[in-house]
Amino acid sequence: MRLATSTNLLYLRPDGTRFDLPKTLEMVSAAGFRIFDLNFYDWSLPGTEFLTDRWEWWIDDVAECAARLGVTFGQCHAYFYPFLDETLSEEKKAYHKRLQQRSFDCCRRRPYLCAPPGDQMGGRGYCQKFHCRQPGTLCAYH
Repeated sequence: MRLATSTNLLYLRPDGTRFDLPKTLEMVSAAGFRIFDLNFYDWSLPGTEFLTDRWEWWIDDVAECAARLGVTFGQCHAYFYPFLDETLSEEKKAYHKRLQQRSFDCCRRRPYLCAPPGDQMGGRGYCQKFHCRQPGTLCAYH
């Protein structure tokens, strides 16, 4: 059996500290987990490299760490926001769209990472490897 979990398992601790993603992969894989669900929303909070101009280096570092540990990402959750919310300003929409696109770009840099974008009203699946669009949840690796 291959155990799976989310990368946000250790993300935010009760004392307010945050584990970085490579450290999380190391600790949780040591406990036996081999498949991870990468949630970009967690990494879009203040203080993360996903929000900086080093985001490409960050995702490459995460992928190299995963390869070194022999773990994989079964799927990813794209950055999401309530895009149907009519009260969002154009400035806020542009910011959210930029982060959502960045999460897609992270997936594009690493084959087999899939990202289902959506909001509270539902979304469409997106798989960069196979360029498929399916309603509802997405399957990684078809």
